[in-house]
Amino acid sequence: MIKAIILDMDGTMFDTEPLWEKAFIKTGRELNYNLTKELHDKTIGTTYNSLISILKTEVGNDFPFEMFKQKYIQNYQSIIETDGIKIKHGLKELLGYLVKNNYLIAIASSSKKKQIKRNLELANINENIFDIIISGEEVVYGKPNPEIFIKTCNNLNVKTNEALVIEDSNNGIKASQGAGCISVLIPDMDKIKAETEMIVNYKLVSLEAVINLLKQGEV
Repeated sequence: MIKAIILDMDGTMFDTEPLWEKAFIKTGRELNYNLTKELHDKTIGTTYNSLISILKTEVGNDFPFEMFKQKYIQNYQSIIETDGIKIKHGLKELLGYLVKNNYLIAIASSSKKKQIKRNLELANINENIFDIIISGEEVVYGKPNPEIFIKTCNNLNVKTNEALVIEDSNNGIKASQGAGCISVLIPDMDKIKAETEMIVNYKLVSLEAVINLLKQGEV
């Protein structure tokens, strides 16, 4: 029986992955590096530390990692303050359904806690809806490591198989499956791999479809 719903944030709750990509490429250009969309795609769903590890592998150890990290976050924040936050179709309807039906609700995001709260504020979503918010700063290992989902379930006091995780990325699905959670994939910008298709429990078209899944009692 599902007791808790755990949502990823970027690409799942909010249409922010294109904004991160824009900031990624812009920051590279400012530092005189050609950081491509393809390279950004490899970082989707990861923590900042994992992002740096990917850059070390792809760009080399001479890359100015700390300067990039600071400028990347600054550029993203500047973009969302200008462009605003677009919520994913069905998000508010799903949150309303979950509250009404007494599900535990959590966010488990690789982003920083400050950024998560700012996104909720810009989207006019009350953070008190969520029983817990776990950020990438609170775990040692980023997705695809399952640590963030195990920690979230422990904090909610539920077994991992009593939690349904909603994700948009390969890394997120791999992490949720590794934790032993029930996983729902709603694809966004990340190109979904065949191995992800094989392990995910449900692949849906929108957050609104999660309501029907729960109503039907299939999970």
